[in-house]
Amino acid sequence: MIPERKGFNSKYYPLMVGGLCVLYVIYHLATLIYSPLPWFDEVTFTSITNSYIHHHTFYEEARIIAIPQQKLDYGPVYFIIQSAVIKMLGFGIFNFRITGMLFGFIDLFLIYKVCRQLKFSATAIFVTLVLIALEPDFNQFLHSGRMDFVTLFFFFLSYLLFVKIDFNIKPGNILSAAVVGVLLACAILTTPRIIFAFAFYFFYFIYELSDIKNRGWKPVLVKYIFIAVGFAIVYAMWIYYAFGSVGNFIYYNTHSAVIKEHTGIGPGISLRYNLLIYAYAFIAFIILLKNKAV
Repeated sequence: MIPERKGFNSKYYPLMVGGLCVLYVIYHLATLIYSPLPWFDEVTFTSITNSYIHHHTFYEEARIIAIPQQKLDYGPVYFIIQSAVIKMLGFGIFNFRITGMLFGFIDLFLIYKVCRQLKFSATAIFVTLVLIALEPDFNQFLHSGRMDFVTLFFFFLSYLLFVKIDFNIKPGNILSAAVVGVLLACAILTTPRIIFAFAFYFFYFIYELSDIKNRGWKPVLVKYIFIAVGFAIVYAMWIYYAFGSVGNFIYYNTHSAVIKEHTGIGPGISLRYNLLIYAYAFIAFIILLKNKAV
């Protein structure tokens, strides 16, 4: 008699995975306020959140003498969410960090959905999620009062909706395309760092144009036009709320010391981001296109 295999097909597998997930969540909840100690970025974002709670402004009150103007580099989304959490739960390190942690857990689920969309095998999905969940930087940011997981949430949602849009010009597809644009606007209005991930939509647009004989050019253009419209409407609302005009918006961003530092613009050239990771992601994307997995 052949013994039952204890692997992904085992009836105990879902129970085992569920138990490990519960232990993972409990561990992070139990250690949330202890590791790490409050650090510079958290002080900055807590200060801006406090400004928004009391005055609906975006001043970094902790450094108001050094930075007297509003800090508008990040956009309002994260601070709106955090202010709602603080008003509901009260001010404290646990309550301020819990937002990033919850969005990090949700992002893991969305990564699972993305892997399913890309037709990963069950083993590949499991390995992907384990590697991400145990990656040191990922675990550190679960305990960080930052907005990185919030912006990833909006971007992953935009992708999962984007891939469901078929090539027919009909109200449902037009609405979905506009919502994709709104989600992308929410992502970049959480932190502008996500702009690097927007390259996906550019490359995919080129890919769809290259296959225009099978798809037709009108549905492709309509889809991306309405993505742009959804994005532009939300972003324009922020520009006129925060800056008053496009001219003020351009002036602020061309004179922002924070933006210059983070993009490497200035007297020196700064490579602050891991270009090897982007190269790897680009190569993986080309392979997926070749295999028609996306």
